[in-house]
Amino acid sequence: MTNEEKILELLEKQGKTLESLQADVSTIKTTVGQLKTGVETLDAGQQAHRSEMNMRFQDLNAKFGQKVGTLERRTQRLEEEAGLPDPEKH
Repeated sequence: MTNEEKILELLEKQGKTLESLQADVSTIKTTVGQLKTGVETLDAGQQAHRSEMNMRFQDLNAKFGQKVGTLERRTQRLEEEAGLPDPEKH
């Protein structure tokens, strides 16, 4: 085998290796793109969940505030009717 034939053989092997690497890079790019899309989808879902939880918290906070106010007024009326002093004022 001549030097030229050896060089051609090595170039063919390098070409095949290069093609294989290019295919691997393409596969990696596709996988990264799919992962990025998945992460973006998860992030959007989390944002929606946070928004919903924030609205529920505000709703519960408002209802809790109303209940506490009602109970405070009721307690005050009962204390006044019974003639009991308010322990927080003394």
